[in-house]
Amino acid sequence: MSEEAKKYETTAEHFSYFKAQCQVFIKFFGLYDWKVVFEHKSGKDGSLAACRPYVTDKMAVIYLSPDWDEWEPTNADLRQVAFHEVCEMLLSDIHGAAHDTEFTPRQRENEMGYHVHALIRRMENCVLPLIK
Repeated sequence: MSEEAKKYETTAEHFSYFKAQCQVFIKFFGLYDWKVVFEHKSGKDGSLAACRPYVTDKMAVIYLSPDWDEWEPTNADLRQVAFHEVCEMLLSDIHGAAHDTEFTPRQRENEMGYHVHALIRRMENCVLPLIK
């Protein structure tokens, strides 16, 4: 007799907590230049959550899947997943520059340098003050 994997659902309360945690991390990293839309639906790859950034428009859609496999979501899980998705948004400019097929090698190098230094400035503003 085969045992099916247990499935768990994220509730409206889970989604509300997830959004609030995303907002905490968006504020922490100073990602005020981004418009963020939250959706409580499955992403395309079956993950627990997903971030779909649209770098040119500085807009992102962050999803929380309504279906979780294997374990029941806790606030700690939702917080970690929220952090992960906001970090995806934080790094999306670098990711986009690395994969832009229209760039010449020199343009890619310049673009990557620009985005790496923008990330370092964010870290100087939000992480450095926390380190004693």
